[in-house]
Formats: sequence, C-alpha cells, structure tokens
Amino acid sequence: MGLQVQASKGFFASLTDSVDNFCSTLTRSTTAGLAHIFFTPFLCRSLTYDKLGSYTAIFHKQERVNGKLLEEETILLKFKKPFKMYMKWIKDPYKGREVLYVEGWNENQIKVHEGGITGIVTLNLNPGGFMAMKGNRHPVTDTGIGHLIKIIGENLRRRMKAGEFKLLEHGEETVYRRKTRKVEVLFERDRTKGYYGYRVIVNLDKEKKVPIKIQIYDWDDQLVESYG
Repeated sequence: MGLQVQASKGFFASLTDSVDNFCSTLTRSTTAGLAHIFFTPFLCRSLTYDKLGSYTAIFHKQERVNGKLLEEETILLKFKKPFKMYMKWIKDPYKGREVLYVEGWNENQIKVHEGGITGIVTLNLNPGGFMAMKGNRHPVTDTGIGHLIKIIGENLRRRMKAGEFKLLEHGEETVYRRKTRKVEVLFERDRTKGYYGYRVIVNLDKEKKVPIKIQIYDWDDQLVESYG
C-alpha cells in the first residue's frame, strides 16, 4: 500500500482554519512533507491552478454511468479563463465530435457538432439537458482542472474538520510522459457522510505541482470517474 501518513484532528483543524497562513508558509519553505505536497493544489490554488490563464491539453475521460463503466474518451481540450472551452474528440468512440462553450455567449448553450455522417447539423444544447448529459456524469461546463480541484478541495476541508485523515504514498509514476507523485486519499467508507467518494488516487505533476490524473472510487470501491 505504500507509505501511510496520518495526522491528528488538531493538525487538520488548524490547517483548515488558517489556509492562508498554510499557503504562505509553503511559499517560504524549501522542503515539504507528503501532506503539504498533496494539499497544495487543492487548498492553495493561488500557488498552482490560479496561475494558469489558459491551457491546451489532451484530456482523457472515463466514467461509470448507470452502473456501466464506459469506454475511455480522448479529447483535445482548449480552455481559457474565465470560461471559454473548445473540445474535439480525437479517438473513438466519438471521434470527430466538437463542442464549444463560452460563458455568457449563445444563451449559455453549448454548440455541438458530431463527427461522421451524423455531423451535418450543428446543435445548440442546454449543458444540463437530456441530450447533452447522455453518457455523462457531469455537464460539459464542469470539464477542466479547476472543477476537479474545487470538488476535491471541498471534500478535503470537510474531512479535515471531522477527524483523522489518511494519505497513502505510492511513489513516483510516469503518466502521459510526465513525472508524477502518486498519492491516495481515503475518506470514510460511509456514503451517508456526503463525501464525493470513498477514495481518490491523484497523480501530481512534480514540476507543475498540479494534478494531471485523478481516479475516483465509490463506496463499493468501483472506479466511477477517471480524468487526466
């Protein structure tokens, strides 16, 4: 299972109550333990994600929908803040599909163009509507690094206040040709607590200090979401 790190309720409570001080300390620190390295992108966005004005990436997505783990999708993703996004599927099963969304434009609808012979018509769709949500756990407007950091960060803060917290160190791993540090976080295995999932495996880019792959497991320990 790798190196396990635990800390007392007092440590995490103080960290949660003074996140600004925690992040400020990190900027002055030349060395940091596993907990600090893991918390940085999720609690100290100003040191990591908030520095990114825009990015272009190959986005890998796999989700479990209605109990079935769907095929992985490979998407060219272009994102610019505050929220302008273009996506093009570059491999099957949806090769050729294109999606464009700009916050405040086109009545906040996504513009969709399918590949192949079905791509004759361009559609304007409600991001949360039935057609746009088919085969997806989340609307397109939740796509991107920022949303993942926000969701995991909110769950981390809640778990810190509740008590002990477990991190498992799984060493270094090369993901998408990037050197990463692989870390696993365990939440309570109790779905009534309202956490997003039971455990999360995160690959943190060693140079950029941002997560480049996130795998989320439910309380039955089934993979429900994988993004990278």
